[in-house]
Amino acid sequence: MIFLLIGILLYLAVVSDIIQTTLSMQGGGWITTRLAHYLWNGFLLLAGRDGNKKFLSHCGYILLGIILITWVVLLWGSFSLMLLSVTDSVVNAQTKLPADIWSKFYFAGFNIATLGLGDYVPGNDWWKFVTNVYAFTGLILLTMSVTYLVPVLSAVIEQRKLAIKLESLGPDAQTILADLLQEKTYVMNYKLDEISDSLIKHTQNHRAYPIIHYFHSYKPEKAIVLQLAKLFEVYYLIKFHLKAEWQPAKIHISSLEDSFVNYTNIVRDVTHMNLIEELPEAFTYKELETKYYQLEKPNPEILEAINERRKVFNSLVIQDGWKPKTN
Repeated sequence: MIFLLIGILLYLAVVSDIIQTTLSMQGGGWITTRLAHYLWNGFLLLAGRDGNKKFLSHCGYILLGIILITWVVLLWGSFSLMLLSVTDSVVNAQTKLPADIWSKFYFAGFNIATLGLGDYVPGNDWWKFVTNVYAFTGLILLTMSVTYLVPVLSAVIEQRKLAIKLESLGPDAQTILADLLQEKTYVMNYKLDEISDSLIKHTQNHRAYPIIHYFHSYKPEKAIVLQLAKLFEVYYLIKFHLKAEWQPAKIHISSLEDSFVNYTNIVRDVTHMNLIEELPEAFTYKELETKYYQLEKPNPEILEAINERRKVFNSLVIQDGWKPKTN
């Protein structure tokens, strides 16, 4: 009876994980997110916590494959445990004798794969029903896996496009801001809106498919977390240090702010990242401070809120194998 109970609970756990991961659009299931998190940390440890290691660029699709295999193994294991709970749950199709342990594992496997070989059959009507449930579940798992892979790979492509777009803005926050300030106001507003829209799309992809977080680029200029951390510093400068007469229209900077708030909330939620409490080192912007800066610090409440966001980006950078960039 204990095998039957464990098998049922395992079946419910893996099915709920598959449904939440592939259909909910609200992040991965309990099993999937934690498996991806711990495996990534293991890969990062093997790479010496060095984001430049080419090995890490293969981790995304490896993790995706491991997740799919885990679903199959757990489903197979749950069916096998249920079959092992009763002696005559499976019988030989010719002799009608009860199957042994290994034959039950074999029977569970080929039914989940919907092969239907027929050399072993369920022992009674109840086990025929259970076998049908697992056969349909295996078919649905196969279908969901394929339909899940396509949008995940599309989201990865969009993530890489965003990284390239942000890298093209400039090598650091100071350069990006200086270039933006050389543009006419309407051009700067347009660029900020375009970036906000791209970040919102990336955030929603992150919510729906958290696995894209682990598709790593070993080239810093194409690493999405480095590019987003750099962009956040641009927002920080515009919002809190740029003179009022040089700032873009409030609606445009508010749109970027909302995009960052949404992103940091979602990335913390779906990746189970460990927040590192230390802030990145303070940046200096000597070329800008005489012409564009007002050096007064924000009030403590605003500074505390913005520093929480900076901690998230600092944590993302470190946990992606990089060292926070200072200048």
